[in-house]
Amino acid sequence: MLHTSVLTYKNHALDEFLKEMVRLYPKGVVRVGGRSNEPALEGCNLTELRKQHKSVTLSKRIGELQTEQKKVQQKLQKALQKLATARIFSIECIIHGFDEEKLDKLIRGCN
Repeated sequence: MLHTSVLTYKNHALDEFLKEMVRLYPKGVVRVGGRSNEPALEGCNLTELRKQHKSVTLSKRIGELQTEQKKVQQKLQKALQKLATARIFSIECIIHGFDEEKLDKLIRGCN
């Protein structure tokens, strides 16, 4: 890929040159600076290209997190189903949810 910089005195002259470049190389032109009034160059503005890239990257990450969340939910659902059908609980599983006071009442109630 050829990288070229173009410097002009007037924004209008730069826009006219870049319009022709966009026609020849639709995905190969980036305009630095925000003073263009040319609609044909809106998609070439560096600021806009950065926003699009961030948006795509953020959307991709959100999708990845949603997929991960679904997997965790499925694992949790399977574990809960196993627990519900097992009907056997270890003492550690039962005690885990008790604070000291409730545990003391449970033990005293067994005597």
